[in-house]
Amino acid sequence: MLILLSLLTLGRPDVVESIPDDPTYNVSSELTLEVSASDDNTIIACVVDHDSVKPGEKKNEQSLRVLYAPEVAINPDERMAIEGQRFSLQCSGKGNPE
Repeated sequence: MLILLSLLTLGRPDVVESIPDDPTYNVSSELTLEVSASDDNTIIACVVDHDSVKPGEKKNEQSLRVLYAPEVAINPDERMAIEGQRFSLQCSGKGNPE
């Protein structure tokens, strides 16, 4: 899954700083997201949208790592245990970190 974010509409306003003795500017944006376990390993992309560059020419992507508590499941081989016979349970968990 790829999430493409428009920082101009979702975050705080851009911060534009002029560089003394240089005709260029540094522009930075900030975005705050509420994430869940399902967002782990989602690719976040930051893209420059400016007339001076082709669409998608200046882009950086990073995988989002979300820490979350383990989910645990217990699955029996059979639904009912019989006295004197073997009964097996399989316990599995998934979380980050594992």
